Amino acid sequence: MGRLAVYRYFALMFLIIQMIVTIFTFVGLFGGDSSPVGNAASAMLVYALPLLILANLLLLVYWLVRRRWIWAAVPVLTVACCIPYIGTVFQLRPMLPENDARPGLKIATY
Repeated sequence: MGRLAVYRYFALMFLIIQMIVTIFTFVGLFGGDSSPVGNAASAMLVYALPLLILANLLLLVYWLVRRRWIWAAVPVLTVACCIPYIGTVFQLRPMLPENDARPGLKIATY
């Protein structure tokens, strides 16, 4: 009986962590559109968005390993909503010979 209680406790804790990370991710997604004057926390949460997306991916792996398909849908939907942001941070482009006119390193910053 004690083993089942500990198992359910950890499952509940991971569920609560998942909901917190999901809420913070959505606030961070729309935090760039808000003015930092009235709500500085949501505006600054944009800077932690790559870490929140990574946390969602790790939680997705956890739910898939545990075979909780319904709860695995939550991080999938969250990451799917973050695709436009991911596209702005990580730009994938084809490696064509005419694109490499100037070889070098490009650095993107905030």
